[in-house]
Amino acid sequence: GLYPSTSQDYIEAAVQEKNYQSIATILKTAGYRTAFFQSAEGAFEARPGLVYNLGFDKFFSRENIADVNSHLGYLAADEFQLIEPVCKWIKQSDRPFLLTILTSATHDPYEIPAWYDNIGENKYAEPVQRYRKLIEYTDSFLAELHKRLRKVTNMNKTIFCVVSDHGEAFGQHDRYGHARIPHDEATRIFWFLKSPGLTFRHKINSTVSSIDVAPTILNILGFDIAAGNFDGTDALGKLPADRLLFFTTWMDNGPAGFITGRQKFIYDPTNELVSVFDILKDPAETAGRFLTKNSSDNDMENIAAQVQQWQNRMLIEPPQNGKEKYQRIFDNWLCQTNSRKPKAIYDKQ
Repeated sequence: GLYPSTSQDYIEAAVQEKNYQSIATILKTAGYRTAFFQSAEGAFEARPGLVYNLGFDKFFSRENIADVNSHLGYLAADEFQLIEPVCKWIKQSDRPFLLTILTSATHDPYEIPAWYDNIGENKYAEPVQRYRKLIEYTDSFLAELHKRLRKVTNMNKTIFCVVSDHGEAFGQHDRYGHARIPHDEATRIFWFLKSPGLTFRHKINSTVSSIDVAPTILNILGFDIAAGNFDGTDALGKLPADRLLFFTTWMDNGPAGFITGRQKFIYDPTNELVSVFDILKDPAETAGRFLTKNSSDNDMENIAAQVQQWQNRMLIEPPQNGKEKYQRIFDNWLCQTNSRKPKAIYDKQ
């Protein structure tokens, strides 16, 4: 429910003495058990440190998958390998639970599991073809996961939430991937929510953000989100018309900006210009208006200042602990505690 640090690192994964406020820490106060499963390599961006800071009790990653043949590229693994361990964890207790599953097959290099690619590699020679096939594959995984969950838990009492972290560009605005891309092909994501408390189909037409996920779910569960220190809000409630939602491309000196109403402002510090788009009339963001420092008005400088002030507020400073220390967490992980780019080492003992 909070904006992350806007610095080009993952300081949030440096192990802290005290957990962050998160949906996991809040639900644990109500007796929930918590687990974070991912198909990606845990050492990537020191993920166990972040999961630990967020307050999860259990962490499972590619290092815990016995079948190494299920690995995909340098990062991912076959998501279907997570289903059995997930179901086994759920069945360990009758207590309510928060389960987070992070998929990764759709990440570069877009490697399709051999068993799912029944046509052959030549059919999906181009990256965008593999990406589309992997979106279909992820849909199949979600369908199978939902089917298996119905066998091990009461889905009539379960919130099922599916949300992405970022999109991917394949030539739009002459760019590829998702780094340094402030446009909708990278920043616009899907969010589906199925809940016993929602008895009708509802589509939110206003712009919302991933910072709204935690407060929305907590509000459905009956928590007083006004008591929390959230940047986000309940996306199912009344949203202010003048709300500013900031976004960043995560890269140092990279584009960042905000959306308010139907306008999207992108500040590019490298070129010292601001682009403005009407996201209702121009959802592909191809017909923007540009403001520069030489503009007759001061709109560019005001907008740039708003973005920079937000970035400065969101900058997390590292703890001053001297030498780079390691802490053992989740039994098998040694994680750094005071680095802006912490390392996580898997130790099988």
